[in-house]
This record gives sequence, structure tokens and C-alpha cells, in this order.
Amino acid sequence: MLSMDVTLHIPDDVAQRLSAAGCDISRRAVEGLALEGYRSQILTLFQISEMLGLSRVETEDFLGTHNVPLAAIDEAELDREAAIFESASHRQTLRSMIAVSNTTPLRYLIAIDQDQLLAQLFEEVIVPLAVHEELTEARTPEKVRARILSCPSWYKVQSIPETQKIEFPTLLHRGEREAILLAEALRPDVILIDEQIGRAIALGRNLPVSGTLGILERADKIGIAKNFPAILANLRASGFYVSDSLEQNLLRRHHARRSSKK
Repeated sequence: MLSMDVTLHIPDDVAQRLSAAGCDISRRAVEGLALEGYRSQILTLFQISEMLGLSRVETEDFLGTHNVPLAAIDEAELDREAAIFESASHRQTLRSMIAVSNTTPLRYLIAIDQDQLLAQLFEEVIVPLAVHEELTEARTPEKVRARILSCPSWYKVQSIPETQKIEFPTLLHRGEREAILLAEALRPDVILIDEQIGRAIALGRNLPVSGTLGILERADKIGIAKNFPAILANLRASGFYVSDSLEQNLLRRHHARRSSKK
């Protein structure tokens, strides 16, 4: 991987004040570049992980701490994800649905004690080996590692067929690359990805993409998510960044679903 040295010219009085405050100026500059690069979709999650020397999970936490969403989710995107589940439910019974998942949706659902929704929504949630490794590596929260290592009934690890191992035009974590390739091989009802460029690539390959919010909305719609507003608040508290405007939109949709059932 190529690297670049960048020199910053900062007024002496500013540099002294920052140093006196214990600020690592070089680190802050790199972090700022990483955040702006991700916001503008110039850089992928993998690339800023490499820039900052962080694991995938640590990079997600870094973005959440700085109020940067993993992907820009709007009304149209929420509707598109909802339509995926509606379409799949018409094809077959709900419990027989199959998902392929990347790391992020699983780690956050486990973190907020909502992974039982996966067992209720899907017959199996299949992950490639690289995703399993990300979920169980030492820098992943202990709660997530312990749950995955307990081998939940809905969780299955599957290797990618050798014929599926091709290159991607954009740098992604190995887990995302393998999840997309595995979904292309298995053709599941849905592939679960939260990272913006990974989602775009999967959509470009005509895969049915949803994510953490799509799972929670579907669970709320069919009545298996207890107290959707509290679940959403817990998700935000876990580090999954949801803007105030998106939260209000999600709550509005929740209340509309409740009203339609009366």
C-alpha cells in the first residue's frame, strides 16, 4: 500500500496551544481526512481502517463517535428495504427466509440484545469465513464475540466457492467482499450490509440489500420487535449513528405502522 507524507504549517501560537492541551496534531489531521473522505464517499471503511490502524469494529465506533453515518439512509432507501422483505414473504413463509450478512448488522443487533430477531426472521443467517473472523477477533466487543462463539442456531459459516473469488473495483474489507460474493453464489432473500460503498456495490450487482435499520423496521412491522422506540434509542447509544432527522423519520414510520393496525 502506497503512503504519503504531508506537512502541516500551523502558526506557532496555535500549535503551542494544541500541544499544551495534549492534542496529537498529526493524528487529528489524519482522523479529519479520514472522516471527510468517508462522508464524501471518496474513502471506504476499509481504507480509513488502514489509515488509522483500527479494526473494522473500531472504525465503525470511530465513525459513530464523530456522528458520521455508515450510509446515508433516506425515506426511499427505507421503502426499498421494506419492499425486499415484502417480496420475499410473498414467495415463501417468513421463517424459511435466508440471509447472507456482513459483520456490522450482526455486531449491533447482538450489542443491543436484539439478535433473537434474526432467529425469528430467518431460517439461517449465513456469513463467510472473513465475517466470522471479524466478529470473533480480539478487538471486537466481548459480548459480540461470546454470542457468536456460542453458535446460535440461526448462524452458519460458509466458504465462498473458488469460482466466486474475483477482484472488486473498490477497496472493501475482506468480510464485505466475501459476503457479496457469497450472496451472488447463494442468491439469498437478502444480504445485510450497512457500509455505504459496500451497499452500492452489492446493489450494482443486483443483490437485495438491507441492513440493521431494515431488519428493525421489518421486525416492527410484523410485531416481533417489542418497543421499537426504545430499541432505536439503544441502537444509537451503542454507537450506531442515527441522525436526529432520521430518528424522527423512523419513529414517524413506526407510529404509522401502529396506526394502520388499529
